[in-house]
Amino acid sequence: MSIRSSRPQVEKPKQKRGWRTREHLVRAATQLFSEQGYDTTTTNQISRKARVSVGIFYKYFRDKRDIFLEIYREYSTRVVETLVAELAPERWRTADIQTAIQSLVRTAYESHKVDPGIRRAFAQVAMKDPAFREIRDEIRRRVRAPLERLLEEHRSEITVSNIPIAAFVIDEAVEACVHQVIFSQAAFNGDELVQELARMVSHYLIHPRN
Repeated sequence: MSIRSSRPQVEKPKQKRGWRTREHLVRAATQLFSEQGYDTTTTNQISRKARVSVGIFYKYFRDKRDIFLEIYREYSTRVVETLVAELAPERWRTADIQTAIQSLVRTAYESHKVDPGIRRAFAQVAMKDPAFREIRDEIRRRVRAPLERLLEEHRSEITVSNIPIAAFVIDEAVEACVHQVIFSQAAFNGDELVQELARMVSHYLIHPRN
């Protein structure tokens, strides 16, 4: 099913009242997407929950895809900023790579626990919307860049030879594992999960190669 839009480009509000209305729509949409998923949610439902007319909705957004992608960008930006700050090499110059990796895994795990419903909706749409995948790929690149710098900072401690590939493997492995645990609602102890995942990554980085 296509979720692309043929509506014209909308304008940003010019007054505080307009921005408040737009924010009410974003909050209403976030709650509905989190509770119902993407496909079930309609622009009528979003408008009713925000207590505005459907016409007001279309004044600020082309369709539900438009508002959904904005929610994804804002949510992902917050997560990325947290992860990038956590990966700053200057934070870990006096610590070993295993300590840094465990902190990274914990931060990724905690970020996935924030509103798993909306993350489930993101995953639902990611499979069928190229624009969504483009945003997702850009976000992962933003996370991997400081991860590469962190690995370079600790090159003497690790045995992997290709830093960009190692950063890609670590990022995708941690993201996929944590994503699956949170969404499947597996009955794992969070601290134990973080420790085991960090141990796996550390073993990959420092295990002797032939």
